[in-house]
Amino acid sequence: AGPYADRVIARSLSPGQSSTLEARWLGRVARAFGLDWRPTSRYDMATVTRLSHVIPAEKIRSELLNAIIHRNEDLADERLDLQLDNRVLSMNVPKDKPATVGISQLQLDPRTDRFTAFVVAPAENPHAVRIAVSGQIHRLVEVPVPARRILRGDIIGARDIEMVEMRRGGLAANTIVDPADLIGLSAKQTLAMGRAVGANSVQPPVLVKKGGLVSVKLEARNMVLTARGRAVES
Repeated sequence: AGPYADRVIARSLSPGQSSTLEARWLGRVARAFGLDWRPTSRYDMATVTRLSHVIPAEKIRSELLNAIIHRNEDLADERLDLQLDNRVLSMNVPKDKPATVGISQLQLDPRTDRFTAFVVAPAENPHAVRIAVSGQIHRLVEVPVPARRILRGDIIGARDIEMVEMRRGGLAANTIVDPADLIGLSAKQTLAMGRAVGANSVQPPVLVKKGGLVSVKLEARNMVLTARGRAVES
């Protein structure tokens, strides 16, 4: 402090980081500057934290997605999801700098939809923090899924389904994506709530089971005949 306020005594911490200065180190610095101070015990310590803005992972994901769409106009009409290989991704920038994010050296492989890039914060700053990131984009599609558990034999109504977004690449080839292809059909097996339905899991509703009794009616001009019969198949 005082006349020594502009003197360098240690390497600056990265934004958001903390460091503990122990008694021996504090005493050595005090003696070096001729200060009338000494630790009262070896347990004396000081904790220094460099203040920062925290840029959360969601903001970084959003900036990456915008940069990818900006560089690849054919993706502008697609609904996309971004999967990062970096599991925990957030950044700290100095408190006196703007909490902005920039994307540089973005590369996207159109065959695999995998990308690499550098995230820069603050954006367009020569002393910015740079983090290498990689991941994959996934195209999303709206899919009808059961809004409740549907039992085998139940006929599926409009209130029994809801539309949710799912990754197109993760769907089976026979997944039903049009609700019209699901409503009015019968479940061949129990359908789990919230899970996509395959075409082989439903069938036209069974109105009469094999072996069930039916009524047979014959109408002529002056005659009506009725009889009971038994269904030989569903």
